[in-house]
Amino acid sequence: MKPLKDTSKGLKFFLPLLGFLFLYPSPTDGTEVKFNFPPPRTNIEVLTPEEIKAVLPNIDGIKSFNCSQKGCYIELNPVLVDIEFKGFSIFSLPRLERYLGLKPYYRYSLERLSSVAGNVVFFLKNNGYLSPTVKTRIFVDNRGFAKLTIYGNEGELYLLGGFQFQTNRSCFSKREFLDEFKKPLGVPFSMLDLYRSLEISEDLCRKKNPFYRVYVFYSEPFEVKRESIFHFFWENFRISPFKGLDFLAYYTDILVLNPYRGVKFLFKKAYAVYPKILIHTSGENLKITLTGNKFFSTEFLKREIKKLVYTNGFVSLEDILNLIRELYRDSGFFDVKISIEKRKNRVKIVINEGKRYRVIFIIKPSFGFKPPEGAYYSKKLIKKFVNDLKTYLKKRGFYFKKVETAEVIDRDKKLVKVFVFIADLKPLKVEKTFEISVPDKGLREKIGEILGGLNPKELVFNPQKGKEIARRIKQLLEEYGCIKPISEFKIVEKKNLFEVVFRVSCKGKRRFGKTVYWIEGRIPKREINYMVVNLEGKRFNPKYLDLLRYRFEKTQLFENLSVIPVKVGNETIPLVWGRERRPFSVEGWLGFTSDEGYSGSVNLKFYDLLRMGETITTSFSLTQKRTLYSVDYFDNYLFSGKTFGGLGIFKRWEEHRDYKLSSKGFSITLGYHLNWWVDLSINLLKGHYTVIDTFKGGDITKLSLTGEINYPIYSGSVRKGTFNGYFNYAVSLNKANYSKFKTGGVVSLFWGRFYTSFKGAFGIVSDRAPIFEKFYLGGLKDLKGYGYESVAPYGGGDIFWYTGLEVGFPVKKPLYLFTGADFGNSVKKSENPFKDFKKDIFVGGGVVTAMGPIRVIVAAPLEGKISLTNLKFGVLIGFTF
Repeated sequence: MKPLKDTSKGLKFFLPLLGFLFLYPSPTDGTEVKFNFPPPRTNIEVLTPEEIKAVLPNIDGIKSFNCSQKGCYIELNPVLVDIEFKGFSIFSLPRLERYLGLKPYYRYSLERLSSVAGNVVFFLKNNGYLSPTVKTRIFVDNRGFAKLTIYGNEGELYLLGGFQFQTNRSCFSKREFLDEFKKPLGVPFSMLDLYRSLEISEDLCRKKNPFYRVYVFYSEPFEVKRESIFHFFWENFRISPFKGLDFLAYYTDILVLNPYRGVKFLFKKAYAVYPKILIHTSGENLKITLTGNKFFSTEFLKREIKKLVYTNGFVSLEDILNLIRELYRDSGFFDVKISIEKRKNRVKIVINEGKRYRVIFIIKPSFGFKPPEGAYYSKKLIKKFVNDLKTYLKKRGFYFKKVETAEVIDRDKKLVKVFVFIADLKPLKVEKTFEISVPDKGLREKIGEILGGLNPKELVFNPQKGKEIARRIKQLLEEYGCIKPISEFKIVEKKNLFEVVFRVSCKGKRRFGKTVYWIEGRIPKREINYMVVNLEGKRFNPKYLDLLRYRFEKTQLFENLSVIPVKVGNETIPLVWGRERRPFSVEGWLGFTSDEGYSGSVNLKFYDLLRMGETITTSFSLTQKRTLYSVDYFDNYLFSGKTFGGLGIFKRWEEHRDYKLSSKGFSITLGYHLNWWVDLSINLLKGHYTVIDTFKGGDITKLSLTGEINYPIYSGSVRKGTFNGYFNYAVSLNKANYSKFKTGGVVSLFWGRFYTSFKGAFGIVSDRAPIFEKFYLGGLKDLKGYGYESVAPYGGGDIFWYTGLEVGFPVKKPLYLFTGADFGNSVKKSENPFKDFKKDIFVGGGVVTAMGPIRVIVAAPLEGKISLTNLKFGVLIGFTF
C-alpha cells in the first residue's frame, strides 16, 4: 500500500483563500441597509446606494433616509396596527372612523397620529356636539407597531334653533336670510354654518345698501333653549312648506345615524342654540337719480354703479362719474358731459350725451376686405372688426405678424377714423418637415398620429402651440424609456415661405435594472419571491410592467399595488410597492335583470391564513332561480412560482328553463404557469347530482383540461388593447361517458378615446351528456336582448356559437357610454347553427363609484318591431369592504 500523501500544507493555503472568496463582500452583492424598525418585506438591499436613493422617494411610510457608499439607514414611520375608541357612542364611531381616514397596517407619522384629538374635536363641534372631551394615547413598541387609543365623550347634541339679529339699520328679513342659508332650522349646530351665516348677512346687507360700510360678527355666549322637534317643523313650515319637507329629510338622517337620539327627540325637548349676529353699518346710503340719459337706460346705469360699489367695497362720487363717462365714450359719445349735484344723501347725475360719432376704417395696406359703412363707433365694434379681419386673412392664405389700430377723432365731423395697420402682410406658404428617428414602431406611430393632426399654418400664427406639442412628445419619449430623448420645434422663415420643422429622435431604449419590491404585510418572503420576475437586462417596455402588475394582482392578496418605473442612469428599476390585504374582507355584487329578477353574491375571503399566500373563500350566491354555497381554497403560487392549485367544496340549487338541478361535491385543481400570460390546469370534479321533477340523479366524476391566456396587446411600447381567451375540454370518467369542449375569447382595442370589444365563443358536447351539460344562450352573459336561456331547443343545444361587438367612449369622468350587438345560436347537431340565428342590439352606461362599478344595460332583439314589451334591461353593482 502506498503511503497517503500529506495534504495539510495545501489545505492550510487553500481554506483561507476559499473563505476569503466566500466571505469577502463583493461590490455586486448589494448594499447594507439598516432600519430604525424591522422593515417590511423588501429586497431593496440588492441595489447600490445611488439606486436606493432614487427608489425610496417613491415609497410611502418612509420618514427619512441617509445613504453613503457604505450603506443606507432608513427611518420608517410606525405601523398603525390597532385603533380603539373609548367613551364614544356607537352612533358616532362610524362617522369618526370615516372622517379620520386611518387604516390599520398603514404607516403614519407620530405627528399625524398626535393630531387626531384636535381633528376629532373639530369634527364633533361641527356636527352639533359643542362640549366634547377628547384625548389620545399613542403606544409604539420597539418593533415599530403603533396602537392609538382615543378617549372621549361627545356630550349633548345641540341643534340650530335660529339666529338673533341685532343691527343699527335693517338690511333683510328673516325669510330672505333663510332662503340664502339653504339649511332648515333644527339641524345639528355647526360652527362652519355660523361662519357662513356671517358671510350671508354681510352679502345681503351690502346688496341692499351698497353705499354703506358693513361690519358683521357674532357674540358669545350663545343663548340655549329647550325646543321640541314639532316646534322646528312648524317654524320651518311657516317659512315655506318646502323648508318643512327639508327639515323632515334632515331629521330622517339623524334618525338613521343615531336612532336613540332621534327617537328621544320625539318625546323630549332638545338643546337648541340661538347665536346672536351683530350687524353694524356706517356711512350714508346714497339715493341716486339720473337725468338726460337716452342711450343707456336708468336701470342699466344704476346696476353698473351698484356693481362697481359692490366690487370695490366703497367708491367716491368721482369714481361713479368716471364709470359713466367711460361707458359713454366706449359707445362713441366723445362729447358727453356729466355733472353731479349732491345734497345730503341725495345725488343727482345730469348727463348731456351729445352726438354719437360714426366710424370709418382705413386699412393699410389696402386689399379686398370691405369694412362696415356708416356704423357708429364702439369698442366692441373695433374688437370684432379686428378679429374678423384676422380670420379673413388666415382663411385666404395670408401671413401677418400683427394687426394694430390707431384712432383719430374728428370732432367737427363727429367721426372716428380707425387706421388698421397690418404688419408684414404677404401670401402664406408653408412646408412641413417631420423628422422622426425612433426605433420603436408603436411609439413612432403614436408620434406620427400627433403630428399628422396638426395644421402647419396654425402653428405659424401660434408657435407656442408647437412648443407645447414638442414638450408633450419629449415627455412621451421619456415615459417610454428613451435615452437622451430629443423633441424640437422651430419655424424657419424663408424668402417666400415658412418651414415648420419637428425633429424627434431617440438614441436608444433604457434597459431594466434589478426588480425590487417593498410590501407591507405578513406574506412570507418566499411567496413574494415566487411573484417577482427579474427583468434585468431586458429593453424597457411598459408591457413588462403591466405583466408584472398582473402577476401580483392575480393573487388577490394585495389591497393596493403599484409598479413604478424608477430611472437611474440608463436603467429603469421596476419597483413593486404595495400593501397586503387585511386578513379578511367581504366582497360581492348586486344586480337586477328583467327576466332573472334580483340577484346577488357575497364572499367572505381570508387571506394568507396559513402563511402560504393562499386565499380561502366562503361564498353565497342567490338569485330568484339559483342558490350556491361554496368553500374554496386557492393558491396562485403553490410551493413555487410555476405551479398553482385549489380545492373547492360546493352545494348548489339551480332552476333552469328545462330542468331544476341540485348538486353537491368537491373539486381539485392543479395548474402550471406556462409563462406570464398563459395558464394550464387540470381539474377533477366529483359529486352527486339530482335533476328534480324527473327523479334522475347519480354520481358524476369529471376531468377537465383548461387553458387561459391574458395577454396585453402592444405595438412596440404602446398599449393597443388586451386579449383574454380560454379553452376547456372535459370528459366524464363514470359510466355515462361523455365529452364537452368549449372555447372563447375577448379582444379589446383602444382607438383614441374610443374602445372596441369583440367577443366570440364556440362549444360542442357529445350526445350522451346529461341535460345540465348542454348549451343555452340568452341573458347578460351573451345574447342580452333575449330572456335567460331562451335560445336553445328543448333539452339544450349540442352546439353553440356566439359573437358580440361593443363600442364605448368616456363622456365625463367617471361616466362612459357604450353600444353594441350580439349574434349567436344554440342547436342540436342535426340542425344548421347558422340558419335563423339570433341577434340583438344594446346600449348602456357605466360609472365607477366608491361602492364599486355600476353598469346599466338596455337590449332589444332584432325580430319584428322594437317595443317596450320586448326590451331587456339589467343593473349590476359591485362592492367590497
